[in-house]
Amino acid sequence: AAYDILHHSLSAGAELAPMMHLRVNAAYKFSVKKNRAGAEAARLHDAQAELTCNFPQKGMAAGGFGFISTSLDGESNGTAGYEMLQGYGAGRNLTWSATLRRMLGRGLELSCLYSGRRLPDGKVVHSGSVEVRLTL
Repeated sequence: AAYDILHHSLSAGAELAPMMHLRVNAAYKFSVKKNRAGAEAARLHDAQAELTCNFPQKGMAAGGFGFISTSLDGESNGTAGYEMLQGYGAGRNLTWSATLRRMLGRGLELSCLYSGRRLPDGKVVHSGSVEVRLTL
């Protein structure tokens, strides 16, 4: 199944730093995609928000939330449909994430990452990782 996707998008974003160590980001992106080698056409609305707090010499914490609304004219289970929807399901998708990075000592850093996603059919997917890094 071959595909040749024509993609147009428009995006806007804003960043607010009300305090020296606090930052809030918000972004919106609208995309239209057309498979020139097939009949599929997709529209995506992607709204994201993130809050980041830095702790000098100690680390940082961040959390984010996203809402992605997608629609697809054509086959969503095929390769082209999957690519056009960026792996999201047709309908309303939610995403969220949390990051914690902490300096433990000289050159030793702990990172904890978590992300979640709710698919249009109601299924929820969770993933996370923990990393310890030593810089010599």
